[in-house]
Amino acid sequence: MLPFSLFHLRLLSAVAGGFNLLLVTHISWRLAPRLWWLAPLVLLSDYQFIRASRLGRPEIICLLFILAALALLLQLVRNSSNSSVSSFTVATLQTLSCLIHPLVAVFYLTALPLWHRHSTLIKSYLLGIMFILSLWFLMSIPYLHLILDQLALVVSRKQLELPWGWLVLVEEPWLLKIIYLLYLLLSLISFGLVWRHRRYQAAVLSLALLAGWLAGWLGRMVWYWIYLVPPLALTVTFWLPQLTPIKRLLVSLLLISLIAGNWLYSAQRFLYLSHRYKHLDQVLAQVAALIPHHSTVFLSSIPDAYFWLDRNQLTLRASPSNPVAAADLNRVLQTSQYLVFSEDLSRDITDAQVATYLRDHLVVAHQVSNHQGLDLYLAELQP
Repeated sequence: MLPFSLFHLRLLSAVAGGFNLLLVTHISWRLAPRLWWLAPLVLLSDYQFIRASRLGRPEIICLLFILAALALLLQLVRNSSNSSVSSFTVATLQTLSCLIHPLVAVFYLTALPLWHRHSTLIKSYLLGIMFILSLWFLMSIPYLHLILDQLALVVSRKQLELPWGWLVLVEEPWLLKIIYLLYLLLSLISFGLVWRHRRYQAAVLSLALLAGWLAGWLGRMVWYWIYLVPPLALTVTFWLPQLTPIKRLLVSLLLISLIAGNWLYSAQRFLYLSHRYKHLDQVLAQVAALIPHHSTVFLSSIPDAYFWLDRNQLTLRASPSNPVAAADLNRVLQTSQYLVFSEDLSRDITDAQVATYLRDHLVVAHQVSNHQGLDLYLAELQP
């Protein structure tokens, strides 16, 4: 068992979200002191960033390393410094982010401008990458097969999902389509400006923006798109004061539309969720009343019942988000006396495995509803 709870994970995520906001504010102030507030305002309006900061998502920790590296890299190219220590630190921060999510290796692109500078910077940058990777490899040797197996499971899970960018086009509401269209328009304007003016700082920002688009699309899941908004907000903040009045007015209108659209979408989502889960405490209290103290409970539920059931001296097991071997999942289920889940068990491979086990080991099932579209089910299991 890990020495921390889901509460601690979500607290860590919230703290990381706060530091991300501070880093964006700091970078924005260094890029455009009169418009320092613009980039954090864009970030605060983004629903996925706020959501990821609340739910204990690893991407928010990863983003912290990426932004810290970006801040240091921008300072490095702005001051025309040949600091080997700064270059080494940039590489270590970016490599640490890759150890959380290998896909964000695309942010190594931001260091390309260093190749036009002193060779010492390049050497120290490569040394920083090799240093972190070597430490990681030496520490991971005993667990390397487990890590590779987990990576294989993650890859297999991703192949089952349609890319979020595609889902926005074909399934999501028009408001979200407009928001992503505005992301695209502002990005294309930024790419066009850096192509014409070709400055080191602008090149770093545009490469970070390109990496954000690559991470979002290749990552397939909605969470990977949080890597797009901070570079986009910072890039637009950098260019806005340098535009002609007409172009500045056009970009400002796009930004106002983006911020307003994001706030409206966020409000819709929060209102929907608050209505759907309005009486969640009552539902979970009824579920908890049916479970004897000191029981072991397997949670396969959205929303999970962790925070309520944790008060009742229960041993809680969370459903894995990635497919696992049936034998391993059965071993966990065999030590569980109860199963809590919502809606149905046909959402993914893991739930299909749970449903198979449930058919063979179900003793009795209870359904609890809040009459707002949320149904929780409690199943008592036999060994």
